[in-house]
Amino acid sequence: MSDWVMVLSEGDRTAKKIHRCDECLRKISIGESYHHEFYVDGSYSGYHKTCQHCMAIRQYVLVHINDTFIYGQLIDEIGNGPMESWKDRLMYAGYRRQWKRKDGKMWKVIK
Repeated sequence: MSDWVMVLSEGDRTAKKIHRCDECLRKISIGESYHHEFYVDGSYSGYHKTCQHCMAIRQYVLVHINDTFIYGQLIDEIGNGPMESWKDRLMYAGYRRQWKRKDGKMWKVIK
């Protein structure tokens, strides 16, 4: 695998079947929005699906922590950092719980 991937297409989609978020590994339910990317990494190509909760983490990381990220290791950018703000701690906790409350309902997307 190379150091950089080339994203050939991307966009937000609405799930017509159950998918899996490639960041937090939870199920993306039918009717839920998610971000879809098709990429090439050297001689390998693949798809990366990200739930809206993890997309909020990606946006936060790109603006406040680092200007790059690695697919599948996004939470490490927050989890290995100093966790200085309440938002860092809240995002990390939400990720660890796969964005579900104790009653099974989904968290709201953190903006």
